Amino acid sequence: MPTPLPVSGAPAESQTWQELEDVFAAFGQLARAPVSPTEFYRTVLEQSVRALSAVGGAAWLCAHNMLQPVAKVGRTGHDCASTDALRRAHESLLMSSVTAGRVISISPHSVSEEQPDAPNTSEHLVIVGPVLLPAEETTENRAAAVAIIELWMPGDASPAAHRGCEQFLIALCELAADYHAFYELRTLRQEDQHRTELIELGPLVHKELGLSGTAYAVANEGRRIIGCDRLSVLVARGNSCRLLAASGVSRVERRSGAARRLAHVAELVRRTDEPAFYADGECDALPPVEEAITRHVEESHARHVAAIPVRRPAEAGADDALLLNKRRSCSERPQFVLVAEQFDAREGELRRDWLVEVAELSSTALYNALVVDSLPFGRALRPLAKAKEAISTHVTRAALSGAIAAAAIAALFIVPADFNIEAPGTMQPTVKRDVFAPRNGVVEEVLVKHGADVSAGQPLLRMRDPALELELKRVDGELETAQRQLDSVRSARTNRAIRDTSPVDSYRLSAEERELEQKTANSRRELELLTHEREKLVVVSPIKGRILTWDVGHELSARPVERGEVLVTVADLSSPWQLELAVPDDRMGYVLAAQKDLGPQLPVRFRLGSEERASHTGKIAEVCQTVDLPEEKTSRPVPTVLTKVSLDSPDLVASLGGEVRPGTTARALIECGRRSIGFVWFHDVWSAAVKWWKL
Repeated sequence: MPTPLPVSGAPAESQTWQELEDVFAAFGQLARAPVSPTEFYRTVLEQSVRALSAVGGAAWLCAHNMLQPVAKVGRTGHDCASTDALRRAHESLLMSSVTAGRVISISPHSVSEEQPDAPNTSEHLVIVGPVLLPAEETTENRAAAVAIIELWMPGDASPAAHRGCEQFLIALCELAADYHAFYELRTLRQEDQHRTELIELGPLVHKELGLSGTAYAVANEGRRIIGCDRLSVLVARGNSCRLLAASGVSRVERRSGAARRLAHVAELVRRTDEPAFYADGECDALPPVEEAITRHVEESHARHVAAIPVRRPAEAGADDALLLNKRRSCSERPQFVLVAEQFDAREGELRRDWLVEVAELSSTALYNALVVDSLPFGRALRPLAKAKEAISTHVTRAALSGAIAAAAIAALFIVPADFNIEAPGTMQPTVKRDVFAPRNGVVEEVLVKHGADVSAGQPLLRMRDPALELELKRVDGELETAQRQLDSVRSARTNRAIRDTSPVDSYRLSAEERELEQKTANSRRELELLTHEREKLVVVSPIKGRILTWDVGHELSARPVERGEVLVTVADLSSPWQLELAVPDDRMGYVLAAQKDLGPQLPVRFRLGSEERASHTGKIAEVCQTVDLPEEKTSRPVPTVLTKVSLDSPDLVASLGGEVRPGTTARALIECGRRSIGFVWFHDVWSAAVKWWKL
């Protein structure tokens, strides 16, 4: 293809060749790219004006002999047309290229040969070229112009440069024709894909019988077909509307502000029975609907909003005029409204026609689902209907029984259930002390009664130990004897006659005195220890609390007891309470396994024996490391493991009015996670079978 010669201020010819080749290579790629006509022509004009050093350029789309500006770069003739007559003259100048079917050039201050009434009054050279589609690509048998490109060149350029610009514009128009051919092909493919998706939409929205499932199918599948950011389905309930489903979410919050605003918009659209469209601050609806949509847009920041009433589908053979009159009546207002929203304008405008098509295709499914949803006992009978459809009439009774048995056996291994370990227990305060006998003796006097409140250090009972009394008397006698002997020795040493004796006698008396002094000191210390032991025979309370031992006076009065024997039990009922469980040893393995998998603090549910229906909760706090055997003399004692449970409600006893007493029985369930329902039901049978087999 020949290239234009360099114009004033243009680079050298070799550089021009390379630049034009690069420009047309970029134009070829752009013609096949999925871009809008505005973006295509704006890019083409910018590159062309830069390559040709032109003053400016513009592109116009032709539709029904009407010119629509699509892009403009620099200064053009439309800018120079200051009056309506000049604008019409400039449009005639553009149409002259369409009439001629080729690129034309109009020199400064001259007229076109094809259009004498279209003068070029400027000082620039105007080159105009039509973008023609081939005859086989149009509905008519002649080429049709889909666009016009004009370039304004400097008027002082050489004739060779003018011819080069004309050739450049011819090639540019051919590339633009290719772009329109590809653009139309993409549009047709898009429309074909859209029709295919509409055909697939019918079975998808009719798949569910319930209203909620149908609405979610319409919202999610319709949003994909329309290409909007969010599609909402609203239904009329009485005189108001409520949000039924929204695309992209599994559950809608109808009390939210967005849901209430959409419900208000849908209610107004339903009353008017007319669609409403909003795009970038402009709305074509009535003022009340426009105000409601504007308030919603201010909060949701949507760029485009479309609300379509979904009318009841026409019945076969119904008169159109009669149906229109029914729809206009208040009782036949649309029951559903579709609201589409577009938040990002860069993804394109909201296709209103596609939204209308989705509404028409979904109307039958929505109204049928509304009828099914309004049937009495519809939700209860729906699973039975599905089961009836699933079972074939040709299935034999034996095969059906086998299938049911196989399903039941499979369910035993597949269906999960809560696995709980049952254990008896008692309620006890956490602060409780047993008072033990300090030594062997006889209870002489009991100072408290059952249920009495005592303080820390208060005497509970007095004991008597005959052996201790005898020992006290013996030590007291030995102390008195030693003291008398010591006094006698000291008196002998002070005697003058003794003092004048030999030194051997003096030393003997001095040693005897020291021996008696040591013996006296030892006797005094022994007497003090025995006295302290006698004081311990008055048993005192270690804590503040209440006496729990039943009939303590009758049980302990004049009774001989041994050292370490429990005499009285004292508990602080104001301290936190806990549940002490006696878990059977053969069940403790399940509890330990659950603690390993779920954590040491397993949840526990229990019910007190003094209550009928109330249930309480707690968590395992401590598990004893030893196994206890019951004190009852039975043929087969069941070993148990003490397990302490902390209560979730520390004020449980106070809330029950103090009716819980230490030792109140309870039945507890330790939650050990979830197992198969077969294991939950038959784990005892399995354990017994395993034990029998091992024996």
